[in-house]
Amino acid sequence: MSLTCSYAIKFIWIIRRFPEKSVQLLEVSVRKRTKDVEGQCDFNLLGGTHLSFTNLKCEMIDRTFGNFEMCRIKAVNRTHKYIDIDLKLYILPINNIMIKLESKRYNNGYRPFFMPLTFDFCKYMKNPNQRSMIFLKEIHSTFINASNLNHTCPYNNGILINKFWTGNLERAFLRYLPVPNGDYALFSTWYSSNVPRLLVNTFFQIKN
Repeated sequence: MSLTCSYAIKFIWIIRRFPEKSVQLLEVSVRKRTKDVEGQCDFNLLGGTHLSFTNLKCEMIDRTFGNFEMCRIKAVNRTHKYIDIDLKLYILPINNIMIKLESKRYNNGYRPFFMPLTFDFCKYMKNPNQRSMIFLKEIHSTFINASNLNHTCPYNNGILINKFWTGNLERAFLRYLPVPNGDYALFSTWYSSNVPRLLVNTFFQIKN
């Protein structure tokens, strides 16, 4: 994907998410850039994006840290699927969690789509409304009601994600972020005490 296309996606998301803060000059510039690359990027700026989970891979890097008792995708209907994850932790309590997110798009192999994002989850949960965390908050909002990752540290039990379905992403997140059609993956590496403990890699397809 071209650099111009990347900027168009970023600017359109800002305008849609914060229309009251968008200046007219920026909006005109974005519209021009979008028109130039719309065919190349192949995304629908008017919405109607559909996301479907295609695969889910969970892996323990440190087997002394815990074990995945469940890691699956299950169909809700012909249109939507949901994710269930049940992670049993052996080392408790968990007082610090760092997460590295890498978004990728398939193009003769999975290649980087956006810049990697690494964040301190415990710090974020203390103040999720800070401006520097607004993108993370949008991601977290899609599964906060389907998970026990919804409170500040420490964590004294395992981690559960129960029936996190594709509609959450479509309604709460993708409507702000036009994304080209294609196959994607979100790779996540989870750290505790600065040690990589586990991987959760989610694969999905986007169609407009």
